Amino acid sequence: MTTPNDPHDDRFDHPENRPDNQYPSYPSYPSTPHPEDAPGYGEQPYQPYQGYAGYRESAPHGGGQPTGDGKVRPMEAVSWAFGQTFRNWQVWILGALALGVAVFALSIGMDVAFGGPSADLAYQAGFGYQAAQAVMGLIFGVLSIFIYHGALRQVDKEKMGFGDFTGNVNFWPAFGVFVVIQVISGIILSLVIGPILMGGNEIANMQMATQDEALATLSRLFAGLMIVLFLALLVAPLTMFMVWFAVDRRAGFGGAFGAGLRAGARNYLPLLLFTFVSGVAAMVLAMVTFGLAMIVIGPALLLAQAHLYRQAAQGPLPAPRP
Repeated sequence: MTTPNDPHDDRFDHPENRPDNQYPSYPSYPSTPHPEDAPGYGEQPYQPYQGYAGYRESAPHGGGQPTGDGKVRPMEAVSWAFGQTFRNWQVWILGALALGVAVFALSIGMDVAFGGPSADLAYQAGFGYQAAQAVMGLIFGVLSIFIYHGALRQVDKEKMGFGDFTGNVNFWPAFGVFVVIQVISGIILSLVIGPILMGGNEIANMQMATQDEALATLSRLFAGLMIVLFLALLVAPLTMFMVWFAVDRRAGFGGAFGAGLRAGARNYLPLLLFTFVSGVAAMVLAMVTFGLAMIVIGPALLLAQAHLYRQAAQGPLPAPRP
């Protein structure tokens, strides 16, 4: 038998045995969110890749960094490029001089190994010479990727060093795009240049029966070279930005071709004019200065092309100088 106040009486410990007026009312425990139960938990939201955005300075010269609008402005790019070439002369001018000396020495060594400048065109068309040329082309392609990478870092930074050419390079996709472009261009040009070289070989071997035949062959040779240069000029704006898109990580190996083609076609006439004028100016200045001007013109035109690419790709541009 229990008493009313017996602490051991458990009749009211069960709700079904407790009278309504004796059952206390407790507020309901608030529910907590469970994000792990929501659809798509753990999935990262898609964000389009914006290239090497992490390299650029947040506020150089006290201002934000502008971006391109898809249209190229060659004069703006050239003006900036020459300024940066002289402001970073240790990298671009001295670097161009050292690279030019190395390439020249390599070319001389290859010519000497294959008979020197006196070797006829038939010998130069042999497998060994052509294989050496292919190796030199691959070396030039490897160097080009690192140089392009450094040029884009110059667009992002006011000051740069030689280490900026080798840090976090998107090498293999960019190198693949470069090789594909060179192979296709080489096949097309060989079909055009092949007959021209044969005509030049006839002249070199003095196989012309008369002076009129020699002049006629020279005329065909010159006309053929002009056709090749004209075709290269027309195609240049369409292929100019393909490697840049891959180097800048704004497109993969396959996408770089389409992205570069669209950017070049959208700005075809300004790029065509830029290619023609810059090529003629560089050739004239190189002839007048016996090639010395290319130490400055070469890096400046490369930086101008990097600037033009960022304009066309709607990427980050250098901040205006005060």
